[in-house]
Amino acid sequence: MNKWLKIVLLLFQIGGGLLGIVLVGRVFLEVNMSPIVMVIYAGFAIVFGFGVLAGVVLIKKPRLGLKLSLIFQSIQIPIIITPVLSYILYTGGFLSVYRSEAGWGADFAFLGSRFYFYLFRGEPWCVGVNIVAVALFIILVREIWFKETPMKISKSESSNIPDQPLLSANWRGR
Repeated sequence: MNKWLKIVLLLFQIGGGLLGIVLVGRVFLEVNMSPIVMVIYAGFAIVFGFGVLAGVVLIKKPRLGLKLSLIFQSIQIPIIITPVLSYILYTGGFLSVYRSEAGWGADFAFLGSRFYFYLFRGEPWCVGVNIVAVALFIILVREIWFKETPMKISKSESSNIPDQPLLSANWRGR
């Protein structure tokens, strides 16, 4: 795995995940919540914890860590805000591009975490993607695809290959 990719993933997943857990914990301490909201926020704490776990596993077991990182990045791709459901999650950083009723927009943040989830809030439509998560997702798919797909030749294919060298001494005129 590329050294810089690993550093970015560790910074975003472990650092951003820990910051996300702190943010969720702060909300738990400051706001009176209904039991349903508490369950949803606890779910976000678990997701941020999964990000930390993915980063730690990336250090100990890189192949499994790549797969867990891929799952964690895919969770961060969508930005959905509708009158019924609103969802945004990112750790480490984001560059989001979105389309809302007001038109196209973009946001950027680095070295932070954010979670946003509401049901039936009545907000105007907004749909977008986290470009950083999309880029990391594509890079991780590429890493997994090329690192874990070894070239294998089956016995039937290798039986057609002659044991003699392709360029024999007689053919070269010797």
